Amino acid sequence: MAKSKVLTGLNYSMLAVFISSALVQYNDPDTLRWSVIYGAAALNCLFAARCQLHWSMPALVIVVALVSAGMLATNVIAKASFSDIFSSMEMKSIEVEQAREFGGLFIIVIWMTMLLFMARHWSKVRNHITK
Repeated sequence: MAKSKVLTGLNYSMLAVFISSALVQYNDPDTLRWSVIYGAAALNCLFAARCQLHWSMPALVIVVALVSAGMLATNVIAKASFSDIFSSMEMKSIEVEQAREFGGLFIIVIWMTMLLFMARHWSKVRNHITK
């Protein structure tokens, strides 16, 4: 899928980001939930870097991330300040923690959307070549 060196490098970089994000969930009360979503995003990056990504994989991660973000949205919007979110990584309040989780979901949705379009494009190219 990621035929260019730049896209391959970006996918491996995001793979590292998502794996790191999954690993830092060890002390979170809902470790499994966050490790699974970050792990799924990481797997999508790995498959994309190896040109083996089917469009349905990032689509599924997008749906799960959007549903999760929707569940957090009412607790996050206008309840945590930008400075609180980034000033330190310690837990200040549940609202700040949820705002950080919302931000992680936003990053996942953005990257998976890019991968979705790449996978659909490459699927069309493969289908055209095989005809």
